Amino acid sequence: MTFPIKQSTQQDISTRVVIVTMDTHLNSAVDRARVGLKRLLPQLSLTIHSASEFAGNPEHLAQCRKDIAQGDIIIVTMLFLEDHFLPLMDALKARREGQEMVFQKQHGDDNDVTLGNIFTALR
Repeated sequence: MTFPIKQSTQQDISTRVVIVTMDTHLNSAVDRARVGLKRLLPQLSLTIHSASEFAGNPEHLAQCRKDIAQGDIIIVTMLFLEDHFLPLMDALKARREGQEMVFQKQHGDDNDVTLGNIFTALR
């Protein structure tokens, strides 16, 4: 089912989607999706960050953390290594504590949240 959006409203929509993943394996798919989605939602911002690129690179990491803080929809996937998820934990916890994200976890209580347990984080 589709819901029509008035043309004037469509131009006012501004949504920031941030994807954080293990490596660059999703980059080409996200690039293709970005082109198609921009036609439908011109104000859409679709950003991807790869842990293999920001691990050990303070500038890339800072941009990733900034995008997490500003994103409307945040998707985190395949961060298994501590070097990949530990630098992001406080940024993601801040979003969670602000009730900006919903965590889908395999197990553990609210005090035992690790990115390895998070499939998707969405607002």
